[in-house]
Amino acid sequence: MTLSSRELLFCQKYVQTGKKSQSAKDAGYKSSVATTANRLLQREEIQATIKRLSDERDALMRITPQNVLTELAKVAFFDFGELLDFLQDETEFKPEKWSTDARSAVASVKTTRTYSDGELKVTTEVRTWDRLRALKMLGDHVGAFSDLNCAIATLKTYGVHLAKVDGEWQVVQQ
Repeated sequence: MTLSSRELLFCQKYVQTGKKSQSAKDAGYKSSVATTANRLLQREEIQATIKRLSDERDALMRITPQNVLTELAKVAFFDFGELLDFLQDETEFKPEKWSTDARSAVASVKTTRTYSDGELKVTTEVRTWDRLRALKMLGDHVGAFSDLNCAIATLKTYGVHLAKVDGEWQVVQQ
């Protein structure tokens, strides 16, 4: 079944925003937009169109699970020392020497110039993306915070090492 232009517009708006009621309103539905949106989202042809549009957007923007994980890892594991050259008496700021990974970790750079007593003072502020949040997201992805992994890590701190041998958990020598 072919979608009407209004239904197609609903799908496009939904892919853009993820907000069902607002998408229905933007597509021109007037009354009971929440009910209308829920009804539309239950239809197989609407779901298939939303999936197709999402897949097209993801391909165009190169959004893949691997790319997302790679970018999170850049934020989580970058070395702040890559952003600055630490000299004997001062720290030198050299963004032209930053690696691609280091640039990915930087959220913003703000330079302020002030004059005091005829002397120029330059202050540069570098903000990075939230490293702990990136680590948490990666840890959640790999199951690092599961009860089992936490228990294994706790036992390891006491010198007890566990491993799965032939499908069974056993204490092993390290």
